[in-house]
Amino acid sequence: MNSFKISLIVFVAFLTSCTTYQIPIESFETQLKDATFDNMKTVNTKYPTGITYQNLANQLDSIICVDKNGNTRKIQNKPSIEIRITDKKNKKTIFYFDTVYLSDSFVVGQQSRFISATKSIPLKDIIKIEIQDCHKKFSYK
Repeated sequence: MNSFKISLIVFVAFLTSCTTYQIPIESFETQLKDATFDNMKTVNTKYPTGITYQNLANQLDSIICVDKNGNTRKIQNKPSIEIRITDKKNKKTIFYFDTVYLSDSFVVGQQSRFISATKSIPLKDIIKIEIQDCHKKFSYK
């Protein structure tokens, strides 16, 4: 394999890579305390296909998280942000962050932008919360 192909592969991998951050559970609960179903707003989301759909989104502008070195980071809320929740049974659930809200003692969110796949997870069962932007081509219109 020549050096141009190797450079191209490395460059593409760099552009498509995701940086994953942690959100301490207590911080997550505090930051989402006002994110309830009643406070969701209707937004127009442009999908990678170019079509725009209406969906409900929380009203959070951003979320504070921690990088792998323990540094605090502020991530802007947008439709491409995903949150991965790991429960006590080591089961991982991925939600689109802008669809996440709290309901009683549960985290509720959408697992898909294309089909209605709402799921809830008891807060008491969560052991880890991670957040990332994999630069999927979703945007607010």
